[in-house]
Amino acid sequence: MNKIFRFRVLYAVMALVLLLLLISCNSTTPDPGNWPIETPQTTLTASGKVAHDDFGNSVAIYGDTAVVGDDQMNAAYVFTRNGTTWTQQAKLTLQDSTADEYFGGNVTLYGDTAIITGGSSETGEAAYVFTRSGTIWTQQAELIPSDDMADDQFGDALSLYGDTVIIGSLGHYDTNQAAYIFTRSGTIWTQQAKLTGSDSLAGDDFGDSVSLYGDTAVVGADSLGAAYIFTRSGTAWSQQDELIPSNGFAGDAFGCSVSIYEDTIVAGACYQAGSAYIFTRNGTTWTQQTQLTQLYGISQADLKPSDLDGYLSGSFGKLVGVFGDTVVITGADLMGGAVFVFTGNGSTWTRQARVNAPNSFGSSISLYGNMAIIGGISTKNGAAYVLNLNSAQ
Repeated sequence: MNKIFRFRVLYAVMALVLLLLLISCNSTTPDPGNWPIETPQTTLTASGKVAHDDFGNSVAIYGDTAVVGDDQMNAAYVFTRNGTTWTQQAKLTLQDSTADEYFGGNVTLYGDTAIITGGSSETGEAAYVFTRSGTIWTQQAELIPSDDMADDQFGDALSLYGDTVIIGSLGHYDTNQAAYIFTRSGTIWTQQAKLTGSDSLAGDDFGDSVSLYGDTAVVGADSLGAAYIFTRSGTAWSQQDELIPSNGFAGDAFGCSVSIYEDTIVAGACYQAGSAYIFTRNGTTWTQQTQLTQLYGISQADLKPSDLDGYLSGSFGKLVGVFGDTVVITGADLMGGAVFVFTGNGSTWTRQARVNAPNSFGSSISLYGNMAIIGGISTKNGAAYVLNLNSAQ
């Protein structure tokens, strides 16, 4: 018995030593997925929400208000924050909504104005404006382009700033691709411009992504691999620049996502491994500042090929957002879908956190101040999460 016991003790000690050696080896090998892990602080839930819906397929946040779209329920839900508590304020629907409207497909928010897209090939696509007075939301306008045609995918992307909105339209069978500018005077909305790229052609997916800040708009064309910059003088819009990454490659889907804040633009290139490029403006000149990837900040010379397995897939850069010196980027790896948080200091960017959550996390994102709202949908259910970005820094 004593002999058997001694062997068991010896085997246990050997196993423990082997385990410690494995842990030691792993700790000395840089791991491209070794991000500080964060989880969202708040999960938003809507009254009347049902299983198998698309709650969270689109999200927007501004100040203490958030809007979450659900195009399966033909609705958009408004939430407001008091301290750290979020409560549902309203459920926005169309009076003439039908089962195939897909109202809630895309949402954008600025102050007390929300714009929500809806429509189908049969009913036509449109963007609907809602405004808030006190706690009451009412429909103010329906936006339709002057050259509207059936199934033109108007509303595929949109961005609101003040009394101006830009709305992407992928066109009918790859024709008439454009981004439309509408402006408000009082309560009246009118089309101000139709934007097209100087060298954009049918099938370039011009208008698949858009973003607006002040008098500057950026429009992505991911099939071409470019992002176009337009600026406004008075009521006239003109192309200021065309962004193409210096180290991009054909078919990398550069421009699949875009976001602008002041003089900084982030544009995603979401094919295969994916990345996101940061551009900055000096006067009227835009220059590429850096390229962000899941491996950003890690010396690739220190990595073994096996360390990269699974981390170089997942469409990193599919969605991007920038506010101030914070950038968030959606992607996925062996651990599943996630949002990656970076912060900038001058031209130096630091990776801060990998935010995990279920439900195809990162299907939609929006930033404002130190808050981000992140939507996720799956075959089972949809969800929307609020993250305090200060906790991820």
